[in-house]
Amino acid sequence: MSKAPIKVIIANGNALMGAGIKSALASGGCKVIFETESGKALLAKLKTKPQVDVLVTDISLKHINGFMLMKELKGKYPNLKVVFVSPHTHSYTLSYMLYFGARGFVAANADEKTLLKAVNDVHVKGYHYSKLVPKALVEESRENKPEVLTPRQITFLEWCCTELPYYDMATKMKLSTRTVDWYRDIMFEKFSLTNRTDLVLFCLRTGLVSL
Repeated sequence: MSKAPIKVIIANGNALMGAGIKSALASGGCKVIFETESGKALLAKLKTKPQVDVLVTDISLKHINGFMLMKELKGKYPNLKVVFVSPHTHSYTLSYMLYFGARGFVAANADEKTLLKAVNDVHVKGYHYSKLVPKALVEESRENKPEVLTPRQITFLEWCCTELPYYDMATKMKLSTRTVDWYRDIMFEKFSLTNRTDLVLFCLRTGLVSL
């Protein structure tokens, strides 16, 4: 690790995982200055301009998920160094987060040593490269904008991951059935899917929706 303690903020929607990350970072000499389960609370904290070196976060956050969070961070805090620790390692997820500024990605089942190396690499070198995220993928992802969804489309996907039929989704979302069908067709086209089951599996594997 670097000589001076690395100042870290932890944002993780799973309290148990967040506690584990905090313990691992503390044992490696990092200083956790703030922790939260909420993407909204994280953004509020960043407005106070805390002295932070690295943000360690996940996809599944309360109020604002990792996908929406990274869009916000890229626009407001483009120099913030972000490391993702997540079980979601789908190619879409990796490419999305890297495009919007993530500097490193660690699988949720990685050991403590791997996590500490990722945080230190990002702090000292700017990026953490690995078998999961090689340098070539980082360079490619920075050049190719991924499919970006609106909050309304995310809400539609959340309803898709329930047993609710499309007609009832339209009622819940206060939309016409034609609009809901249009959302469905857009999702199928964007991600090369053919049916609702495939769409649900895609949402869960990428982390776009958390159950």
